[in-house]
Order: sequence, then structure tokens, then C-alpha cells
Amino acid sequence: MAHRDEIAKMSRNLQTMWFAFVAATFVYAAVAYLQVRGRPADAAVPEVIATLKPLFYALTILLIAGAFWLRRRTLTKSYPSREHALMSIQMAAVGGWALTEAVAIFGLVLVLLGGRIVDAALFLLVSLGAMLKQRPSAGWLEEKVAAASIQ
Repeated sequence: MAHRDEIAKMSRNLQTMWFAFVAATFVYAAVAYLQVRGRPADAAVPEVIATLKPLFYALTILLIAGAFWLRRRTLTKSYPSREHALMSIQMAAVGGWALTEAVAIFGLVLVLLGGRIVDAALFLLVSLGAMLKQRPSAGWLEEKVAAASIQ
């Protein structure tokens, strides 16, 4: 069984990874801003942007829902051991963050194709909001492992 100190260290590592995902989202925002700064408002390929926006909106819903579903599914599953629960919960957290971060990339893609900063802002805000909702607190991992159903 993983000792409390090991779980606490893994929890700190998870918090660091979460911070890295959030920081990456801010990097996408900065790149989007730098891309539109000083550029004329006309999109280079408006028909492509018009086609991608609804697709990206639908994918955003799927990705955010998938991130929360993955997390909930992992937390309600039964595991053969505490170690197995620990690894599964960590992987689900990181997987959920990756799905959530992808939403911010949609906004960046629209801006790189010539869209407006408003196009990116919506995706960035949704991504950041979902990341904040998934933020692991100091004792989060230990709580989840202790509450895991062990066969």
C-alpha cells in the first residue's frame, strides 16, 4: 500500500501538472493576442472559420463532458488494490486536464486562421473555467484513494 508520504508527494506532483496545464492555456492566450495585435480585422479565410466554429463548439461540449465523465467514472469504479486506485485516479485527472486544455487550442486555431480575439476568448474562458473546476486541492488525491472501492 502506498504510504501517506508517497501519496502526499504524488498529490503535489498532480498540483504541479495541473498548474502546467493552466499555464499552457495562458500561453495560448498570449500567442492569440500577439497574432491579432496590429493585424487587420478581416479574416484570411472566413469560410473556413465559419465552418470550424460550429465544429469546435460541438467538440468543446464533448471534450469538457468527457473530462468530467472520465473523472467521475474513475472515482466510482472498484479497484483490486489501493495502488491500482491511486494510479487510475491520477491518470484520469491528467487525461481530463488534457481534454480540457484542448478546448483552448480551438480558439488559438481560429485566431491563427485569421479570426478575431473574441473567437479565442470564449474557448480560453471555457477551458480555464473547467480547469479551475478540476483543480486538485492539497488532500484531494489522498481523499479519493481512501474513498475508492477496493475489491
